[in-house]
Amino acid sequence: MTVGIGIPVTETAPTKFIGCLLKLVERLNRKDIPYLYYMTTIRPIDRARNEIVNKLKDKVDEILFIDSDMIFEPDLYEKLHKPGKDIISALYFQKYRPYAPVAYDFKNGKFRPIDVNKIDSALVKVDGFGMGACLIKSYIFQELDMPYFKHSARYSEDLFFCAKARKKFELWLNAALILDHWGGVIGIETCLAEQKLLR
Repeated sequence: MTVGIGIPVTETAPTKFIGCLLKLVERLNRKDIPYLYYMTTIRPIDRARNEIVNKLKDKVDEILFIDSDMIFEPDLYEKLHKPGKDIISALYFQKYRPYAPVAYDFKNGKFRPIDVNKIDSALVKVDGFGMGACLIKSYIFQELDMPYFKHSARYSEDLFFCAKARKKFELWLNAALILDHWGGVIGIETCLAEQKLLR
């Protein structure tokens, strides 16, 4: 099983992210997990994500998207790979108020953040999520039409992908894998406290 690591970057990446990435690669080497990576600074972000897929999908078995503002442990790939799901994301939160989870249910024609108070298992089926830290089997992209990602008035580029993919496949959240989102005061405690304040 070969994993392709796809990283869209603005112009620079935080040193903390680079440290996480180096430790991830070191662990993959130590575990003899074959990998390729592709990092791009192309803009806009939907174009960058499509380019990552086109560069990697025919060379690897699965693509690990990691945004350059995610902070994670070296076993990120293993924890996303282990459940055996075709499309799965880690749990993380928006950088700014209301610090909502970047994972969504689709209700009344809109993607709405999940209620973290109602999470009762490590694996949760969802309708959408951001591409900040997610693992997607490469064959998924063979089953979908281009563009895979597209920013529109209705959806961000990641939710565009999710809206398309969920018609054929299940989307999963590893709710036990909680990541920090660089650039804000983030965490599940912050999210829960904010939700309580908003009630």
